[in-house]
Amino acid sequence: MDTYSPDELYATIAEELFVSRNRSRATGGRNNIRARGDGPEQAVRKLVGSLVGGLYRVTHGHVVRADGMKSGQMDLIVVKDVPAATMHKADDGETELVRVEWVAAVGEVKASWWDHGNVLTSYRRIVEDMETLQKGRLIANRFRFGTMSDEATLAEMTRPITGREWNNRCYNFLIALGQGDCKVKQLEADLRANGIAPNNASVLILDDDEPATLCIPARMGGNGVELGVAAEVNLASEDAAKTMSWTTLQEEGLEPIVSSARLLHYFVTDLQLHLGTWYDEYSNAGHYAKLGPVLRHRHAREAPSGRC
Repeated sequence: MDTYSPDELYATIAEELFVSRNRSRATGGRNNIRARGDGPEQAVRKLVGSLVGGLYRVTHGHVVRADGMKSGQMDLIVVKDVPAATMHKADDGETELVRVEWVAAVGEVKASWWDHGNVLTSYRRIVEDMETLQKGRLIANRFRFGTMSDEATLAEMTRPITGREWNNRCYNFLIALGQGDCKVKQLEADLRANGIAPNNASVLILDDDEPATLCIPARMGGNGVELGVAAEVNLASEDAAKTMSWTTLQEEGLEPIVSSARLLHYFVTDLQLHLGTWYDEYSNAGHYAKLGPVLRHRHAREAPSGRC
């Protein structure tokens, strides 16, 4: 049986991301910030798109809600690949609108951490946008998951939503292809100070000259510290009082490309775990319990009592 090296594989992927960044810098020039960011955004979207599987697709644009609310521009959106997810399918280069009910993850991509305060402000904006879009009860839809009646309206027939309270939280992340002005030692404190809570949110900084950095949610579990999505997936209802916190991963003593490879691999695995436990059934909370103990813990408030 043959073997392979995850470090070598992800080092190659990281190098491709750096090449896309450098090419955009060269073609965009010093003053064209938009052009300098296009290459890294496209490269990260291509990478994530190759890893999300057949259930999802990757796009960019705005996330919208049925009541007319709309997010700011999102560099990367992972959306369930179903017809109901698309509010407006754009031509190449245009902005796409996708419905929030089907969005599993959104990401911000930076060519580098060029300004500490501005990057954190930009990241806070996408986190706040998604939290706002997911607040409150969704509009009732009697037609889609009920029986046809004279009371059903055309709007209800076209909205893939119900009266169930929201529970499929979005995975928010930021990827920077260069440490730049980032103050790594105070990154956790600065995330908290900017109101960015460690709930399904991650910051990944890859660099070809400095050690890579991954700032990720964590909590103390039964087997020690649990990181990333695992910290939430394994959160049983009786542990709800235990709070999540930020932790920073950074391996010293490695070549920068190896450091980037390892933390990129970790981040991708964490995102895939989120997508593997994200669920989109809005009608019957009992369906959660049928998906096994991982989903019962992840959606403890929704799952019915008793065995399944």
